Amino acid sequence: MARRSRFALFLVSLLGFTLLPAYGAAAAPKKPAKPAAKPAAKPKKPTGPYFRLDKVTSTFSHFCGFRAAGDKTGEVKTLLVFSDVPVDCAAADAEFDPEGAIEVQIDGLKGAYVELHLDPDGKHANGNWKSNEPNDGFSFGGQGELVFARRDEARVEGRYRTLTPESFFQQTFEFDLPFAVDLLAGSMAGTPLPKGGGDPGKAYLAYLKAVDKKDPAGLQKYSSAARASEIKQQIADEIFEGMFDSARTQELKTAAVTGGLIRGNRAKIDVSGVNYDGDKVGGQIFLLQENGTWKVDSKAIGIRFD
Repeated sequence: MARRSRFALFLVSLLGFTLLPAYGAAAAPKKPAKPAAKPAAKPKKPTGPYFRLDKVTSTFSHFCGFRAAGDKTGEVKTLLVFSDVPVDCAAADAEFDPEGAIEVQIDGLKGAYVELHLDPDGKHANGNWKSNEPNDGFSFGGQGELVFARRDEARVEGRYRTLTPESFFQQTFEFDLPFAVDLLAGSMAGTPLPKGGGDPGKAYLAYLKAVDKKDPAGLQKYSSAARASEIKQQIADEIFEGMFDSARTQELKTAAVTGGLIRGNRAKIDVSGVNYDGDKVGGQIFLLQENGTWKVDSKAIGIRFD
């Protein structure tokens, strides 16, 4: 090996060649290849009932079911509530408006929830998701698959879910809402009121006259103590006119009271008419009897397309 190496060097020298490394090779040796980046792990789907919009997911562990008065006289709606905070279903059912009562409970605890309305035909559902932390909301319906194992006036069992994520502009949403709940119907108990709504109906029509005249004194007279106190403070802060003009658009300009219920010092009247925006509306007005006088406390009315 020594002889062969010396002979090779002799030939190189004889031919006038100089053995040099390739340009830059010695100065910049090749760096070892970086290992390939691992693909981002797909987010795991929640294991329980959930609703997801983009990066916000709510999972639910508390449930209520109600049969309650619908928007039209004699109509009954089925409402399911999925919540991530504890709820008192019986307390909400004791109100004429269990939907509004359960929302107050959950919002007070900064929770998230889905309200699911089951259509009478048993083929469709419309939902509303709300999150308090972070603050967000979304309405949905008609997507995915709705199946029932049981559905009657006492109980519903089934599942409503998307089979694949659905697109919403640049976001996606999906949900899986299995349910098995008894339906409470206490909100529909009470003594029926005649067409016109009896004394509660008369109080509501007097309230609407004050609305039409933009009369703050009349509004306070026919509003519950809590609402009257708000109006009084708005007047003191000199902001009543601006706030009232905005709220007035959703009040009824023309109204018909078609019936209702009364229970103790609470009443619910069914109304329909046209608001100050010119929309056809209907729903329920809720009143309290305070010091012997019926007062408007809250309402659940919406636009009608029929």
